[in-house]
Amino acid sequence: MSRKVFHNYKTLTENQKISLNCQYCSPEGSFGIHSETVGPLQLKAAGDSQTNEYIIDNVDSWDPGQYDCCISQKLLFDTSALQGLFQNDGVTTKDSTLGIAALWQIDKTGIRGCIDSGCAISLQTLRQCDRTTGVTYTQKFPAGLLAGTLQIHFILYLKEPGLRTAYGKASLAGTLLGELMNPLIIHIDGDAPAFPVVTVSSPGRELWWLEFGTDIDPRSDSFTEDFVAIVLNEAHADYGRLKNGEQYDTPLFREVLASALEEIFRYFYLDQFSNEMTMEEDFQEGSISMALKYMKDCFAIDTDTVENLHKSVRSMIRNSTGKGVAL
Repeated sequence: MSRKVFHNYKTLTENQKISLNCQYCSPEGSFGIHSETVGPLQLKAAGDSQTNEYIIDNVDSWDPGQYDCCISQKLLFDTSALQGLFQNDGVTTKDSTLGIAALWQIDKTGIRGCIDSGCAISLQTLRQCDRTTGVTYTQKFPAGLLAGTLQIHFILYLKEPGLRTAYGKASLAGTLLGELMNPLIIHIDGDAPAFPVVTVSSPGRELWWLEFGTDIDPRSDSFTEDFVAIVLNEAHADYGRLKNGEQYDTPLFREVLASALEEIFRYFYLDQFSNEMTMEEDFQEGSISMALKYMKDCFAIDTDTVENLHKSVRSMIRNSTGKGVAL
């Protein structure tokens, strides 16, 4: 039975989140050794502008096991809406101070942590600001820490309670008042969603198959399981041979992945959408066309003939597993 948690203090409502008009600035990254910067980290959008999701694009020059990594993102808010959080129907008293913390988590290792952005948001300082207020979060991750997918959640909290107290208002420093927006998601290595893989339990069916959505427009529809999915059958006797521990990383899985990708490229480039796939100016970020073009350009996928496609896809899987290709 599900349980709801009731707080004796106000937290951010959906309407308040909308009024804050929080906007993402494109995140920036760099990598280096100790305090010496080696180069910029190229972050490529993996979805639309609202998802705040990225894939590291310069995987050939950056090794997460060798280099430190610094990630920075600026958030913009409507100043008047922030001031409203100190009013009667807000989340805190007029003489309190709010802060923004970032809770980060690495899915592959389970390591997580928290860092304060350093900002101190008070009603007095907001009255001196422009219509838009910016807060920047920066975090350095040491070499060897990042793997899989990094998620950073931005949380509003009570930094310093005021002298006043009010019924329904948080009064303990550090109280979490709600998540501000969608998290920043950065895919470090093979866990990136470049290949939409889903699992089902279907006794009597084959080990894997492909599913395509209906009425697909590859130029605008996203490269997700809603439109293109590699389906793995947990009920098949050989399903266990696809995994190495918790990861899909075995010779059998790589063969399944190669076969599935070959069919996907063939479906879009040779069979159903050969005309649409050549109209590159119409591609949208995160679309099927953009994702396949990215793989085609980065890994020299040759779609001129069925034979060339077969060879180049298998060369891609053989030579680039774990180097930015999602598994």
